[in-house]
Amino acid sequence: MKTNLKSCVKTLFCIALAFFTFSTCYSTVIYEPYLSTQEVTIRIEKEITPKDLTDFKNALKQLDESKKTLHMNSVVLESHGGSEDAAVEIGKLIRARKLNTFLATDAECASACVEILISGIQRYAFGDVRVHRATFINDYYKDERIAKFSFALITCVMVIYLSSQS
Repeated sequence: MKTNLKSCVKTLFCIALAFFTFSTCYSTVIYEPYLSTQEVTIRIEKEITPKDLTDFKNALKQLDESKKTLHMNSVVLESHGGSEDAAVEIGKLIRARKLNTFLATDAECASACVEILISGIQRYAFGDVRVHRATFINDYYKDERIAKFSFALITCVMVIYLSSQS
């Protein structure tokens, strides 16, 4: 009986740990009131995923429908990166809307998050900004020629994107 109880407790602990780990690692686009004013904030936190592009569009739609203003006309960032494609598309929306980007002193914006940060008309970067070179997961490109071509292509795409962000 005690063995079954121990096994059950271990299983429940593992499920709780997995849920906590899984639920906290993905990005969240948060739309919320700012203090007690007519302003709201839109925050992008944690790992950036393709779902965040949809959530960000929904947050912008909600902002338009509420007739409220965005605090400091800024999207607030705190992310260690994630999906490069989603970040670039979110960045394009920020630039098209002429929004600013904001990184607090105790926050981090790394990897793909930087593509969002640089898209702001005004960029308030008080926290840690971390960039790195392009990487390929799990040695995806075994052929060196294909890897070099892919890296060159990614570099060209990023140069075009960065140029469009002034």
